[in-house]
Amino acid sequence: MRTKQNSRNGRLEEAIALLVQTQAAFVQNQASFLAELAEAERETAKRFAAVEKRLHRIEAILDRHSLLLEEHSRILGEHSRILGEHSRILAELPETLAKLPEAVRQKIGFLSGD
Repeated sequence: MRTKQNSRNGRLEEAIALLVQTQAAFVQNQASFLAELAEAERETAKRFAAVEKRLHRIEAILDRHSLLLEEHSRILGEHSRILGEHSRILAELPETLAKLPEAVRQKIGFLSGD
């Protein structure tokens, strides 16, 4: 009966040793995984910070572009107004030029039709 009990104790000790060994390997794998995870999180945070920095620069550029577009729109409106005024003056020019000789005659004292 002793051999049976020794045999059972031997198998139990082997099982416990295997369990301890497996647990140690699990703890080691878990530590390795956590270290890799921490490194990945650091890398992700670094990349995210770089993306945020670029995003802020892009937003600043877009803000400047918006201001430039507003200024260009204002200038274009002013140019359109001036162009309209010039078009009106050009449309009146033939009539004004036709009246010019008579206006000069009157200015220097000649009367028309005499």
